[in-house]
Amino acid sequence: MDNQNQKRTKQDQVFGFRVNFEESAQFGVHFLQNNLDQTEVKPFFHEAQRVGFANFEDQSGVDWKITHNKADNTYTISRR
Repeated sequence: MDNQNQKRTKQDQVFGFRVNFEESAQFGVHFLQNNLDQTEVKPFFHEAQRVGFANFEDQSGVDWKITHNKADNTYTISRR
C-alpha cells in the first residue's frame, strides 16, 4: 500500500468495534455512531463476524457493507 492509500484509510470505534474505512465511507461510520443506538448496531457486527459480512442501509437509502477481518478482528465499512 502506498502512502496515498494509507492517508485515505481511517480507523475508528463504533460501540467498541474497531472499524477501518476510506474517507468515502465516513458517512456510513457516522450513521452507525450517531443515528442508531447500540442495540440496533451490534447485530450488524455480530452478523459480519458470523458470516463474514453484513449489509445495512442509511436513512438516505445508501447501501453499506460491514466486512469482518478475521486476521486482526477489525471490521471494514464500505459502500455497496
